[in-house]
Amino acid sequence: MRWCSFMEFTRALSSIFFALLLLVVMAAGFTMMFRPEPAWKLLKNAAIAFAIFLVATILLQWFYSAFWHLKQ
Repeated sequence: MRWCSFMEFTRALSSIFFALLLLVVMAAGFTMMFRPEPAWKLLKNAAIAFAIFLVATILLQWFYSAFWHLKQ
């Protein structure tokens, strides 16, 4: 039962993060029309945030899975 609630938590966290990431990409696209240099920085920061979130999510699931198997 705990594994299911953990998966629901990561799914909700991912949904919120990707919604914010979509807003950042849209803001960067709007900024690109007027000032391209800051928009590229914004897109670069969004890509870095995406990579960090992806790695952190994978590691968190791996650690939880390892802990769950050790507990049994």
